Amino acid sequence: IGREEWFRKNVLCNDALAGSLRSLLGANFILPSQISNHRSECPNPVPQDWHWDGGSKYGPEINYLLVFYYPEGCRREMGPTEIVPSSHFLFSPSSRMGHYGRIKGSYYAVCEPGSIVVMMHSMWHRRSESWGTGVRNNFKLCYWRNSPPTRDWIKEPDFNLRTANYSYDGP
Repeated sequence: IGREEWFRKNVLCNDALAGSLRSLLGANFILPSQISNHRSECPNPVPQDWHWDGGSKYGPEINYLLVFYYPEGCRREMGPTEIVPSSHFLFSPSSRMGHYGRIKGSYYAVCEPGSIVVMMHSMWHRRSESWGTGVRNNFKLCYWRNSPPTRDWIKEPDFNLRTANYSYDGP
């Protein structure tokens, strides 16, 4: 699937995704070398154990990002990925977190067809329980930094942080 031009253009190198990844990982980020489908037959009343993905490192640096692509979208009854926000700051071996049940404040990645979800590689997540029928497809991609962070954005010589106009009239 990764060799299909539509997939490369609309998923791997999607303009909005590439811009987000570039701003977080730098200009030379590396495209995924493999794609896995976290396919799930529904209904599946037992959620997956909480885990973070292998190779995760803890710290303030953003060097790896986990990306999920949902070709058909994912309604709540189809068992979307459940994520614990800010959990990438909590160091805990997967063997010590899998037994937790519901965690207050978790987020369900309910989304429309073609949606892309970006998260830290070390965030706690799991496939949630499902009660719908059918198949949930969730393609997992990993992107990573290839060079140390540098300030390479546009610099405006007349810009003054202290006197800048931060007002916004948009929606």
